[in-house]
Amino acid sequence: MKTKLTITCAAFSLVTACGGSGSGSSADVTSNIADDVTLSELQARFETFQAAIGTPNLDDAEPTNFADLPTSGLVNYTGAAVVGSGEDDGMGDVDFTFLAVGSATLVANFDNQKIAGTADNFFQIDDPNAESLDGETGTRISGSLTYEFDQVSAGVNEYAGQITGSLTPTDQSVVSIDIGGIAGFAGDNGEAFISEAFNNTDDEFVAILATKN
Repeated sequence: MKTKLTITCAAFSLVTACGGSGSGSSADVTSNIADDVTLSELQARFETFQAAIGTPNLDDAEPTNFADLPTSGLVNYTGAAVVGSGEDDGMGDVDFTFLAVGSATLVANFDNQKIAGTADNFFQIDDPNAESLDGETGTRISGSLTYEFDQVSAGVNEYAGQITGSLTPTDQSVVSIDIGGIAGFAGDNGEAFISEAFNNTDDEFVAILATKN
């Protein structure tokens, strides 16, 4: 099984490794979900995130020095959530069996060093092993996540917490999420937020990738 970072990076590569804004993507939007965020808009959020961390590779993102983060106040972030499951195929690649991307928002409270947010408006990617989202299709599915993180210790850019919720894939099964995750800020002044959570038992992972509003 891959490490959580490697699997998350593979998913990140899928949603960022394209040559445009993702406007070629189409999606099934026949749903009763009252939200107009589209798959191509989610793709654009990944590209904004890429620019904020200054690299196309998630594992090359530089953590923000804690001294350069805000010392007080609330900061809003918007981005995307990646939820999926996958296994090492034994040849150094990740074989995804389920992959969904959704709209993520969160508030970082620098007064008490707590972070909280939600993710919804998910699309299940029709080909979870596609090389990028460019031109790929997805089906809007129901479900949502909530997450809360607390600073691990004073004076460090490291947070830990829980991501919970559930999604209903197109086969009408239920993907239940209750995973402990780590989080932190990247960029010169905390322009980006990154959270990763991995469940070895169920081979599930969640990543929250967001930028300042």
